[in-house]
Amino acid sequence: MKISALLAAALLTVTGTAHAYEAFQTFSVYYPSTPWARGTMNNWGKMALVAATSYKYTGVSFVGYVNVQAGSQQLKFDVSTNGDWSTSYGDAGPADNCLDLNGPNIPFTQGAGTYEVRYSSAGYTCNRPTYQFTKLNSFVANVRSLYLRTSFNEWKPLPMLLVKNNVWEAEVSGAPNTPGTMKFDKFGDWTSSFGRPVGSDIRSYTNVGYASAANGTNLGLNMADATGAAIVTVKLRFDDRTNEFAICRDTVRTICK
Repeated sequence: MKISALLAAALLTVTGTAHAYEAFQTFSVYYPSTPWARGTMNNWGKMALVAATSYKYTGVSFVGYVNVQAGSQQLKFDVSTNGDWSTSYGDAGPADNCLDLNGPNIPFTQGAGTYEVRYSSAGYTCNRPTYQFTKLNSFVANVRSLYLRTSFNEWKPLPMLLVKNNVWEAEVSGAPNTPGTMKFDKFGDWTSSFGRPVGSDIRSYTNVGYASAANGTNLGLNMADATGAAIVTVKLRFDDRTNEFAICRDTVRTICK
């Protein structure tokens, strides 16, 4: 199924409860190798960047959302197939946003907050990949990144966006009244995820509940709909303090307010 998300009219600083989504799409040929954003903000671990747009002059753009804490930070892009640092990009001249193969670390001096990190495979002004950091809000979180994975989008990572303190959100589309499954993936590489306890009843973990088990089994996701729509889009939220999750169109839980 195609991932659906709201396309922001502007991706500059966002404040209050307003937020922006990239229009993620599943390409007919899904890229087997995703760029990874790796830096001091995630202890140089991997953070998946997901194919989002494709244009003639910038190639394919890969996007992720990261929550950055205060202090001096650095970042690089690992483009190796297995995320093993064998091929990476840094920037020897940060003023031009053009990346250099195996170049030095990129200083990240924009301050604390939630950022869109964008890696584009081609540059309009330079014949090599480019990057961009865009601040979206100043909310705080306990994790630096989070991804939704569901059976409706072939388990590919969908970056979640921090929409208020500690609460992450994403949207996914699927056929109406179709039962499916999902999990929350911390880095987009399956090394750390949130699900339900092994042996638990999935009915108690469908659409709302607590993803209490680290690297647990799948949660339930039911695209219930009575409108006759051909495709249903649901908004999911996750609280990184309590691991509570909910579909927000059919619940009045605090997480959805």
